[in-house]
Amino acid sequence: MPSGPRAWSASMRPRSGLLGLAQEIGPDVDTAFQRGHTAISTMWGALGLIALYLGLKRNDQPLRLAGFAIFGVSLAKIFLYDLSRLDSVTRALSFLAVGGVLLLAGFFYQRLNEAGKERNPAPSSPPDPTR
Repeated sequence: MPSGPRAWSASMRPRSGLLGLAQEIGPDVDTAFQRGHTAISTMWGALGLIALYLGLKRNDQPLRLAGFAIFGVSLAKIFLYDLSRLDSVTRALSFLAVGGVLLLAGFFYQRLNEAGKERNPAPSSPPDPTR
């Protein structure tokens, strides 16, 4: 994975593009700013879920943990920043949507984790020579 200023710059392009697009679409600067933040939170959440999925599918623990971390950061941003800026009806709908995503993520995590255990069973212990 490349690192350095060029890699950082390349990773920032989609984020700044999403914020710019949201500001162009929105009729009001505050509304557009909030839409941009929501788009970034959605992108982080999707990226975290994709990393989690790939980590489970490939049985890659670092990738799985990175997915959990990214998804957790996006959830923290949603609850601490994004939801505080919404009106009550939109906030309630957002809670329902986030709850649904969490339920689906938990369901798929459990299902893929069990499938991974079936593919790679834990090594059985050697027979006890004293018996």
